[in-house]
Amino acid sequence: MAGEWLIYAVASIVCWGLVNVLDSFFIGSKVYENMWDGMIVSSLYKILGVFLVGGIFFTKVMEISLANVVLSMLGGALISAAYMSCFAAMLYYNDAPLVQVVWVLSSPLVVVLGYFFLGEEFAPKAYVGMGVVFLGAFVVSFTKDSFKCKLEKFALLLVPMVVLYSASEVLMKYVEEVRNIDFGQSFPFVCLGQVLFGIVLLIIRRNPRHIGRIIKKNWKLFFSGEALELVGLFLMQLGIAKAPSIAMFGVVEAFMPVMVIALTCIIVFFLRIFERSKMLKKIYENMLSDIPLTRLVVFCLNIFERSQILKKIYTENMLSGLPFKVIATAIMMIGVYVL
Repeated sequence: MAGEWLIYAVASIVCWGLVNVLDSFFIGSKVYENMWDGMIVSSLYKILGVFLVGGIFFTKVMEISLANVVLSMLGGALISAAYMSCFAAMLYYNDAPLVQVVWVLSSPLVVVLGYFFLGEEFAPKAYVGMGVVFLGAFVVSFTKDSFKCKLEKFALLLVPMVVLYSASEVLMKYVEEVRNIDFGQSFPFVCLGQVLFGIVLLIIRRNPRHIGRIIKKNWKLFFSGEALELVGLFLMQLGIAKAPSIAMFGVVEAFMPVMVIALTCIIVFFLRIFERSKMLKKIYENMLSDIPLTRLVVFCLNIFERSQILKKIYTENMLSGLPFKVIATAIMMIGVYVL
């Protein structure tokens, strides 16, 4: 069961977990004032995927047909629309692990959509897997008093995310398997679809200056987050290709809620070490301001100064209902494996 694929799978969810932590920080520090801000910034930064992956697979990309280009871009637009629902839920209650618990519900939905739109047959045990996944999701609802929000409203905000993300997965599976398009060929256009989605939102919202200010002020963190997301996506696809079965990869991916909690805990621990960062920053600025390495240190210390934001999110939101989140994750992992 262990092997090279497991390394890629674990590395991919680490990347995605860090992206979740960054999104929680952006929302908690009011960088994103609404779901439109988060979605526009995230979509526009996908231009990195267009140029990087498009450049690497340039020869293959040029061979793709117009119909497959349109389908791939539609898949990207669906992913962005799904993330917009995610941002809406996190702005209501900033708890990334809880979002990930709900996200696992996309696994049984993908199976159902694959049956109707791709004609894929699934064994009777798939029904058992679906039931177990939903059971895991219901475990969280048993402890709704542990959360500082109405779980019903929170879950309702995430319904479009699950539906749209599942639809994008089925569409991309159709493009890659039925229409025989390689991932390297379709991925740049998936990213382009996300970029165009962001541009459309930018036009509708008519706030380019506002978005420009947000990007200019936080471009280093945004760049880091999008780079992590692209690496995570690449590792995910590589892990799926090398895994003995998609179900086994799904089990690892279902571990995401606990991964986000663990990564946040580790980050908060290191942030506490630098609680006196203002004093350290002043020393570095006064004594070593001309040394390039110091600029990196000062940049890190600027992040550490806002450590209380992430600490508050972690203690007040992510740790609420923790035992039930872990239990739900374990149950849903079993359900995904059965699927």
